[in-house]
Amino acid sequence: MASFPNRRALLGVSIALLSAAGAARAAEAESEGQATRPVLDMAIEEVVVTARQYNAAAQLTDERIVDDAVTDLLGADAISRVGDSNVAVALQRVPGLSLVNGQFIYVRGLGERYSQTTVNGASVPSVDLSRNVVPLDLFPSFIVDSLAVQKSYSADRQASFGGGAIDIRTKRIPDGFVAGLQVGSAVNDANDDEVLTYAGGGEDNQGQDDGNRAFSPRLQEALDQYQGNVSVQNILSRLQGTTQPNATLADAQAINRQLATYLKRDVSVLEKDTPFDRNIRGYLGNSFFVSDDLEIGGLAAGGYSNQWRETTRTGRNFLFPEEETDERVQATQQVNMTGNAAVGLRYLEEHEVSATAIYLRNTEDDTYQRTFFNENRRRSSGLGFGEVGLRFEERDVLITQYEGSHRYGASTRSELRDRFSSLLPASLFNMVPEDLEFSWFVSDSKAETSIPSEVTISQQGATNAAFQLVDPQVVQATQAANYRFTELDDDVYNHGWELKAPFYLDRAFLEVSGGYNHRRQDRVYAQSQFNLGSLSVADLATLRGPLGEVFSTENINSSANDFIFARAGANNQSYLAGTMTDAYFGQVDFTWDETWRIAAGLRWEKYRQYGLDFARRIRKPWPMRFSRMTICIRRFP
Repeated sequence: MASFPNRRALLGVSIALLSAAGAARAAEAESEGQATRPVLDMAIEEVVVTARQYNAAAQLTDERIVDDAVTDLLGADAISRVGDSNVAVALQRVPGLSLVNGQFIYVRGLGERYSQTTVNGASVPSVDLSRNVVPLDLFPSFIVDSLAVQKSYSADRQASFGGGAIDIRTKRIPDGFVAGLQVGSAVNDANDDEVLTYAGGGEDNQGQDDGNRAFSPRLQEALDQYQGNVSVQNILSRLQGTTQPNATLADAQAINRQLATYLKRDVSVLEKDTPFDRNIRGYLGNSFFVSDDLEIGGLAAGGYSNQWRETTRTGRNFLFPEEETDERVQATQQVNMTGNAAVGLRYLEEHEVSATAIYLRNTEDDTYQRTFFNENRRRSSGLGFGEVGLRFEERDVLITQYEGSHRYGASTRSELRDRFSSLLPASLFNMVPEDLEFSWFVSDSKAETSIPSEVTISQQGATNAAFQLVDPQVVQATQAANYRFTELDDDVYNHGWELKAPFYLDRAFLEVSGGYNHRRQDRVYAQSQFNLGSLSVADLATLRGPLGEVFSTENINSSANDFIFARAGANNQSYLAGTMTDAYFGQVDFTWDETWRIAAGLRWEKYRQYGLDFARRIRKPWPMRFSRMTICIRRFP
């Protein structure tokens, strides 16, 4: 196929050919003596069409060209064409970026902690329990307008810049009426016909616990009463020193066992038919011209997805690959809910103010069974170990942002001159550099991660020919079952402004910019952990069968079974932490003769940090009662 790089030339040639063909037909008709219609003497020398729609892809291309830092951009059109479901998957298509664990992006091989993630230029909190980084799979792709990845440092970025900076730009005010609805369903043929599950809650399909797994208020009161120590000896000491001076060891053991019944013990592993995936998303927006110069608009979008996945992982000891193995089968229900709303106005096409709210919920409900063999029990022995785990994790993020952009262009200059020419001299309006731009933002974000119940139960027993446990038995130990309750609150407040002044010279272009950024982050992590098990039972059959029956109220309260409930370890993993940063920056971008370009910048930051760990006694972070306190304050000039 021939290529035509010059569209104007092609159009001109076409018109010329048509004119020549018409003249030839007229001459031919005249030579044959046929009557011809009169031809108007209207000479058209050339018709040139130069207008073309300036689409989003072209804007991103221009932005990449003029940016003084090494930046890659990915637009919503490109993301939608390949069908990427979230930001993490989409970013792996950018050169130099790789996706790890389906959540984190490595820039040029550097870990996720060397990357910064912002939403519309503002810092956002993290829902990760152990790292202060943002899992990018939390952001669905349908709310994204574009993604910008900056790989080289500039002064307007935080001083902690390492590998790269990722800015997620969400959809804002549309240019006109837009609406869409997408409903889908799917089945994963890699899943088995049935997946593992357990008795959860009535609101699991909404991605939240209905209180079935929640930390019992009665257990919370007991922890408060016994100062966080629920051991039999501490309970006995408290009873004898307060209301029951004649209390016996049996009384304390009965109370200890009763506290164990406040845990969620309906933990039997079940199987259910694999559900179909469900997915729905939609958006609606419009903009209106209130006057010739003022436009207002808004956009709302939302989405919901619910899917089940099953994975099988097998590990082998390198030295004894047939004897020491580890196989884990896990089923996960993942629920995602997203809401995005934006309203704003444009004035004179040079001023824009908008407000954006983003809500994200990501919930994973895991059920797994594990069978493993080690140096103590190898496959050939006919005995093996087992483990059952249940974990429900809910992650919620709420982002509220206000931002504006104001440019002193020709329209604004004319408007101000018309309104204030009687009050101010005309020369004053010409003193301000043309296209002077001022932008600002205010962002307040909150992230919450809640694991109302995480249960791990150890088992053992004989194996069959397929090396699977047959009628497994819960191990006879005080740590047979482990319960963990975790909460994380992470709040980030961020505001800033930037001023850019361009200067157009004869053969050069100079842009001077500067600004301020304030960032404050507060993080509260609270965790409690308990063990439940038996030192002895009247009949070993008590420890076999469905787990919900093994840990039934009858078995635990029976004096014939020596079940013990206790806190695990020191329980001092909980902490408070916070940082505050104030930064000023300035940049100069100089271009000479559209050939040579020099960019330089300077940034000054003041960073403050505090840390406080505590032993958690009750579930809620506030109010707190500290049994141990350590304050660590670090200040960096």
